[in-house]
Amino acid sequence: MINQFPPRETVAQAYQALHKDLILHQKFQSCLNCVHWQPAPKGTAQGETCLLYKARPPAETLVYSCGPGWEGDIPF
Repeated sequence: MINQFPPRETVAQAYQALHKDLILHQKFQSCLNCVHWQPAPKGTAQGETCLLYKARPPAETLVYSCGPGWEGDIPF
């Protein structure tokens, strides 16, 4: 019998690509697509900050957003 399911790595890569695309197109709220998010300078992980609260949010907030403080970019 032939295994008809794709390899687990392929499914994980597809999910990761879809998740990034949904964040990029603001279908999911996240710190990464909020106007208040200040990313770290290239080449470092230090300095990621929410400019609204002047702190680096905890992991759960980074993924799911802070709710009422989230603002998406104005598309013009």
